[in-house]
Amino acid sequence: LVTLARAEPDLAHQGVVTVICAETFPARLADPRTASVAEAQAAGADVLIPTRRDLVSDDAWDRALLIARAVNPDADWAEALDVDSLDLAAQHSGKGPPRPAARPPPAHFRSFGSAVADLPAPVDRERLQDWFAAAPPGLHRAKGFVRLAGESGTTELQYASGELRLTPSTHGGAGLVVLIGPGSDFVALRRSLEALAG
Repeated sequence: LVTLARAEPDLAHQGVVTVICAETFPARLADPRTASVAEAQAAGADVLIPTRRDLVSDDAWDRALLIARAVNPDADWAEALDVDSLDLAAQHSGKGPPRPAARPPPAHFRSFGSAVADLPAPVDRERLQDWFAAAPPGLHRAKGFVRLAGESGTTELQYASGELRLTPSTHGGAGLVVLIGPGSDFVALRRSLEALAG
């Protein structure tokens, strides 16, 4: 629907609002059957609204928000689906290139998988770069935040098409990286990446 709205000249597309269920979003992102849809919906949003705060623990709530922010670090956040959140989304209308539309995965992505790596301790920059340089072809993308040893603040991590980008960020908290792609052993990948912070 978002794609149609953007393509139809008679419709005024004014941004995308995606609701993130804190109770189920991490599991949906980790499930190969739903991962690509969950990731695309979060990545394509201009505004993210987390819900189900009353149904999860503080740790589960914080983790769901960290994962969502790793998938889409540029999105704004709102507390409810109301006039204010819709106005916030409308502010994005016409700003920069459109975000990718949420859509179901094509058949050749049925083996799509993902994992979330927790990196609570600082990671050596050179070791991190070497890890991604040796990453298997099945790792298509990685997004998240890390703390680099000997460097202040937090660093935003973006990996796509074999290229790693590390950018200083104002985002706080412990490191967390979402690994995305088809055809890889994501449990082994996650453990291997987490070992860098060990």
